[in-house]
Amino acid sequence: MICGLYIAGKSRDTFGRLLSAGVTLLIGLQAAINIGVVTSALPNKGLPLPFVSYGGSSLVLTLMAVGLLLNVARHADEPEEDVLAAQAALEGC
Repeated sequence: MICGLYIAGKSRDTFGRLLSAGVTLLIGLQAAINIGVVTSALPNKGLPLPFVSYGGSSLVLTLMAVGLLLNVARHADEPEEDVLAAQAALEGC
């Protein structure tokens, strides 16, 4: 959770910030609900623990969400000139 919120804070654009914060909260809230169910503090909702519980589709979608988060982190360190040059190249097509 801390790393995901750090990535959200370092993002240069609003979309990256909102995307990374949303992915982080999605995984963190799912884990918090599962831990609450295991400790009998919350009723059972059937949510799997991210990256641990058995289930192929949940694992694949969680890994895709982490891939989005890593992509935002990778583009947060790019210089602004490279982004503007890429946008100009796309507009010329």
